[in-house]
Amino acid sequence: APSLPAPKTSTLAPRLPASTIGEVEIRDFGTAFDRGLTKLEANPRTADMLKQVDTALNIVGGRAKITGWMGDGAIVVTEADGAYGAGLVIETSKPEDAQATFSQLRVLLALGGGSGFSAKDEPYGDGQITSITVDLQQLGPTLGLTAEQLAKLPKTLDLAYTVQKGVVVIGLGSDFVKSVVDITAGHSLADQA
Repeated sequence: APSLPAPKTSTLAPRLPASTIGEVEIRDFGTAFDRGLTKLEANPRTADMLKQVDTALNIVGGRAKITGWMGDGAIVVTEADGAYGAGLVIETSKPEDAQATFSQLRVLLALGGGSGFSAKDEPYGDGQITSITVDLQQLGPTLGLTAEQLAKLPKTLDLAYTVQKGVVVIGLGSDFVKSVVDITAGHSLADQA
């Protein structure tokens, strides 16, 4: 197994909004993600589930293709005017590969989830933001959730993503994604130090 890279100065902080209140960086996110999945495969309690995940990933080119474009990543929480945002920001030196992965995943969701998913694209920044609405109430029974469990969940979950400016941004709703895309010099997390 490849070793994890040595510590280094953050290259993500200049790409995160000044409104960031929490951030956890993961060096070489693709390798860390792959290692996590490998450990879950080795666990008898999660091995069957991971076989299903790997089957789905093979439809879109396999785990190596999906993780191959990933550089450093960060789990980020923001707060502005009492509104919280959260998401994942991953550096990529291969934006075409990242975009291809998301395009394939979008098709897979449409085929597998039917009307439980809806997606729309919005031109924004140097590219587009894709927003996906997941109907949790409709998909819940398919996921094995009981009526009692579904009652505790919101009706929908709104996710958004974009690939631009050398990063992939995935957020809970498009506001977080826009806050990353909109960063200008002097207004990033790195500028707050």
